[in-house]
Amino acid sequence: MGVAPEYRERGIGGTLLERGMAWADEGDYLKVYQSLPATNDEALDLLDEYGWTREATRADHYRVEGQLVDEVQMAKRLDD
Repeated sequence: MGVAPEYRERGIGGTLLERGMAWADEGDYLKVYQSLPATNDEALDLLDEYGWTREATRADHYRVEGQLVDEVQMAKRLDD
């Protein structure tokens, strides 16, 4: 999931996240996952705000603007 830069800071990311979580909860899933580059501070902050947990980091997983960056693997349990 992502929001184009010109549409950020309007609550779109939070709304998409809430709808996705509701869909997963209705589907009787136990846990959902999201992986993203460690350089994506806005997305990491959003997931932190929604109670996601950082479960793992994989070194040098993504290439962003020619540089290798870590991948942060996050998760949220739905039965909490």
